[in-house]
Amino acid sequence: MDEKMQKAVEHFNNEDYDSALEIFEEFLKKEPRNAGLLNNIGTAYFKKGNLDKATEYYMSGIQADPKLKQLYKNLSDIYVQKNDVLSAIGVLQEAVAFIPEENYLRYALAQLFIKDSRFDIAVDELDKILEINPDDLDARYDLAQVYYELGVYDSAALNYEIILEKIDNSADLYFHTGCAYQDNDEIDKAISNFLKAININEAYYLAYKKLALCFLARGENQDAVEYFEDYLKFEISDKEKENIEKVIARLK
Repeated sequence: MDEKMQKAVEHFNNEDYDSALEIFEEFLKKEPRNAGLLNNIGTAYFKKGNLDKATEYYMSGIQADPKLKQLYKNLSDIYVQKNDVLSAIGVLQEAVAFIPEENYLRYALAQLFIKDSRFDIAVDELDKILEINPDDLDARYDLAQVYYELGVYDSAALNYEIILEKIDNSADLYFHTGCAYQDNDEIDKAISNFLKAININEAYYLAYKKLALCFLARGENQDAVEYFEDYLKFEISDKEKENIEKVIARLK
């Protein structure tokens, strides 16, 4: 990298955006169609809070190189910053139509659909990502979460299980898998996953309450009381503590 450009990057990383811009813009005079430079300048303006200037440079960058994926994501981030999610979605939809094989953009689009609570469309985009790359665990996790939000608990559990084949040391994953099974009335599988969450992290207090509720659903009151009492050992609200103590009293 050119020594002067390296200095600009150092300025940028140190949040001295004015000094970075001075150098970036000097280089841009020599290469006015350099999409990477236009992106860097746009991002510096974005960091300074000048969203209009940032938009101008990102759009110029897209015209210079329509296949530079970061420009579309950065432009969509500006619209999100302005609370204009629909425009952000529009930018990424155009980008995905132009570069359909680029999962980076499709994933950003899916996340915006989730943000906008358009879960059915988010599922479609996430499915397309997984068709291209079945090992994309971020997309797989989001798909599981979306299915859970939609109440399609069996599909949520299935996608969590696929992730657990590759990541088996996450208390969060086991907990969410347990929740999906619990809501799908598969209590034995729910219990198994909640126990695994606790085995990884003994302080995962929500899993104790979930286990108590699962054993209660199976009519195994003694086990339910045991896990409710474990749950009470953690810092929970006074109201929650009072409610759980009443449940334990009734069960005893």
